[in-house]
Amino acid sequence: RQNGVGDMTLSAHYRGFVRGEGSGLHINLAAKLPTGSLDSLTGSDAVDVGAGFRWQSQTDARWRWSVGGNAILPGAVDLPLDVTRSVIVSGQASLVYALSPTFELGARLQGHSGVYDSRLNNIGGETFQLITGGEWRFSRDWALRITVSEDISVDRSPDVTFRIGLARLR
Repeated sequence: RQNGVGDMTLSAHYRGFVRGEGSGLHINLAAKLPTGSLDSLTGSDAVDVGAGFRWQSQTDARWRWSVGGNAILPGAVDLPLDVTRSVIVSGQASLVYALSPTFELGARLQGHSGVYDSRLNNIGGETFQLITGGEWRFSRDWALRITVSEDISVDRSPDVTFRIGLARLR
């Protein structure tokens, strides 16, 4: 069992085509930087890049939903065998409820294809996670996001992951 800081992800999001208040297409680009360590099993020692989309729809003043997908091009990992898949695809569906104008709770189901070309399900199979959490908009331009991710395909991803993020909204 290993503990430590894992790889860091930097991302940029653009809200594109907008249809009405709260509905529209979002585009994202991301890069995962090798701040963890392959030797201590906290990172991959490679830079990965990806792009994706998300369609979001506001159903009323309190509820909204979204669906989306991504593709990731993983970087070269220094392993004896080159078993990393050349493209990893993922998808998600989410539902969010606004408790107040500044505080929201939500849940998301997400999954992705296997990362490695292997018949072993724990490294070559698909994985699914349930993510729950909230967002507190403490100013017009900034929000604090806290989530907990639980592995629902047992033994295929970290059992639980905690995330805290600061987001600029405008």
